[in-house]
Amino acid sequence: QVTPVDCIAITFFIKHLDKLTTLDLRRNNITDQGVLHLCDALKDVNCKLTQLYLGGSNITDQGVSHLCDALKDVNCKLTQLDLPVNSITGQGVLHLCDALKDINCKLTQLDLGHNSITDQGVLHLHGALKDVNCKLTQLDLCVNSITDQGVLHLCDALKDVNCKLTQLDLGHNRITDQSVLHLHGALKDVNCKLTVLDLSLHSITDQGVLHLCDALKDVNCKLTQLYLGSSSITNQGLLHVCDALKDVNSKLTHLEL
Repeated sequence: QVTPVDCIAITFFIKHLDKLTTLDLRRNNITDQGVLHLCDALKDVNCKLTQLYLGGSNITDQGVSHLCDALKDVNCKLTQLDLPVNSITGQGVLHLCDALKDINCKLTQLDLGHNSITDQGVLHLHGALKDVNCKLTQLDLCVNSITDQGVLHLCDALKDVNCKLTQLDLGHNRITDQSVLHLHGALKDVNCKLTVLDLSLHSITDQGVLHLCDALKDVNCKLTQLYLGSSSITNQGLLHVCDALKDVNSKLTHLEL
C-alpha cells in the first residue's frame, strides 16, 4: 500500500535508475500529494519514464494540475498516462488539455476512464485534439457521463486534419443512436484516422447499427476493430452488419457484439 510519503523514496529511484521506463502504482493511496512528488522526478533530466499508471490512486483535479505542469516540461518523456478510477472532473480535463496543446508534451495515450467527466470536459478535449501540437492517438473515456452532445464535440475534432486519434473508447456512457449518427459522419470523413472504436454497453439499436454499417462501407472509413457488446441489437441489426462486412470497402477484422 504505497502512500504519499513512499512516493518521496520512489522519486529517488526514478531519477537514478537508467532503465526504468514504466511505473505502475495502480490501486494505491497516492493522492495529490504523492503525485506532486512524482512530478518532481518527471521533470528531472535523468528521468526515463515513458509510461505511468495511476489508476485508482485517489487523485483529484489538483493532482492532475501537478501532472500537467510536468507534462509541459521539456525533460518529461511520458508518452502514456493512465488515470482511470479517480475523481477527475471537467476542471482536471481542462488542465490536461492545456498540457496536450504544449509543444513539449509527448503524450500519445491517455486513459481517463471511470471518472466524472461530462460533455463540458469533452468540449475541452475537442479543442486540444484539433491543436497541431497534440500527439494523442489513443483516448479512453469509458464509464463517464458523456452524452450525445459530447460525442458531437468529439466528432468535430475527428474530422479535423490535425486530430491524430486512431483509438477511441466511449464504452458505458450515455450514448444513443444519435451519437452513432454523429460518428457516422466523422468516420466517413477523409481526415478521420480512427481504426478502433468501442461503443460497448449502450442503448444502441438497429438504427444506430445501420448508421455504422453505412460508414463501414465508405471508402474513407478506416475502422478495423468495432466493439458493440451489450447493446440493444436484434437480428435485423445483424443483417445490416453482415451486409457491411461483405462490402469491398469494409476493413473490419475484429467485431464484438
